[in-house]
Amino acid sequence: MAGKPLRDEKKTGLHLTVTPTTKRTLKQIGKSLGMSQSELVETWAAEARKSSEPKTTGKILERLKALEKSHLDYVGTQGKRLEKLLAENHEHKTKIKKEIRFLEEEIQALILESSES
Repeated sequence: MAGKPLRDEKKTGLHLTVTPTTKRTLKQIGKSLGMSQSELVETWAAEARKSSEPKTTGKILERLKALEKSHLDYVGTQGKRLEKLLAENHEHKTKIKKEIRFLEEEIQALILESSES
């Protein structure tokens, strides 16, 4: 059974739901550190955000380049797939048109044959 959210922070998007047991544990840890449960969670969240943020512009550029490469690889692969599907579509269309023309000719031949009899 999940407990109630300790705190919703619209700025950071923090939304934490905990069990009653976890809530008691947080309360004990917070009390030993002289903090409330919410302050403890806020501190942990702030530390987590700090550690996940790039430290230098170089790291941001690395992430940007990786994102660009990933996107271009995806778009390239999808483009090739679509080109293949388009070629298959044209082949199928041509095959069906030929078959339809052949059947039309057979029907016309049968009509002529039956009208001559």
